[in-house]
Amino acid sequence: MIRRILAFAALFLLMFLCSALQRSFLPYFSVMSAIPNLVFTIFFLLIFFEPKYEYATGIFAVTAAGFLLDIPLSPYFGIAMGSLVAVYAFRKAIIFFLKEGTGNYRMFHFLALFCGGFLGYQGLLHAGLALVGRPEPLGLTPVISLLYSLPFAVAGFYLYNLVAERQAQNKQLKLF
Repeated sequence: MIRRILAFAALFLLMFLCSALQRSFLPYFSVMSAIPNLVFTIFFLLIFFEPKYEYATGIFAVTAAGFLLDIPLSPYFGIAMGSLVAVYAFRKAIIFFLKEGTGNYRMFHFLALFCGGFLGYQGLLHAGLALVGRPEPLGLTPVISLLYSLPFAVAGFYLYNLVAERQAQNKQLKLF
């Protein structure tokens, strides 16, 4: 239990650092006013690798990422969190009806779900902002932000697989 709380605290700290980086440093490297969404990338990595019948990590990821993504929208707090809840429910529904991919195809499943989740999040966020009277034109910014976020998502995917593989090797029975 303590180990899990420490893991959640470390993940929140990582999300916080990525949020600070995303708001302070990365705007200097924007392409057509789009920056990578590192907080969403970490959120999606957490929910993608969550086991099928476990919900604690997903609820933590929605709460932490939603809070950090809602801070810049201070008068409209809760719109990003609601969008992330919808993405999380979409991911759980997809995994419930499909078998989880293994091997080479798992990367393709990840990329397809990441792209769909990212664009869905951006669409729901813009729709929510339009409902409260702060409409913003969509344009190509969400697509460019997606393309800008994909390298970070792929690197996170392979890093997670590397760590998971090493943990699996440590749990094997050693006879000699």
